[in-house]
Amino acid sequence: MRCPFVYLASSWLLMCATGAADTLYTEPHGAAYQYPSALASWQFLGIRFELNQPAQLTSLHTVLGDSPSSFFAALVSLPSVTSLPQGGPFAPGEVLYSTVFNLSWDVVPLDIPFNVSVGPGAYAIVLGGGLFGSSAYISAVAETYNSVASSTGFVWVPDSPPPYTPWHNTPLVSWDVTVKGTLIPEPSGVAFAAVGTAALVISRRRRQSVMQSPGSGA
Repeated sequence: MRCPFVYLASSWLLMCATGAADTLYTEPHGAAYQYPSALASWQFLGIRFELNQPAQLTSLHTVLGDSPSSFFAALVSLPSVTSLPQGGPFAPGEVLYSTVFNLSWDVVPLDIPFNVSVGPGAYAIVLGGGLFGSSAYISAVAETYNSVASSTGFVWVPDSPPPYTPWHNTPLVSWDVTVKGTLIPEPSGVAFAAVGTAALVISRRRRQSVMQSPGSGA
């Protein structure tokens, strides 16, 4: 007979793993658009976020278009949520995951599949063309640039003038991107919940056993 503790713990984990995707991060953006901003194939756009527990990422939501070609979305590990990528553009092992998606002449909302498991830490989502098999050569329009003080945005512009390095912050520019996925409970939390549930089941069984034993009735 399967132990009730094991069965309940595994069932609880399964429910957590198959739950609906939540919004894990949304880049803050202001109310007023600045202007449609061209994103050339040699430029990259990034945002940064931090996770306090493991997560299964599932998709990205953004608004791009005006380019009948393919762009990439990459997940980059960062030393901290205020850091920039360390390479030129990326250091070995810095890119944890990448995917390629297609754009069209229409500027439309995009839901980009982005299936990767990550642990706690600081990360960046970087969009661009010309890497990871993407073939972008015409500018895409990032319609959602806004002026906001809380932006985590940064860009890669190889020919940027001093004092900028190719990677540099854009603290007053935000672009519309949402990271979706499911948080994974820490092992200690899973064990605590499973133990509590198992104890409740055992308590109920003992109570039923006492009620059904000879002499326990009136």
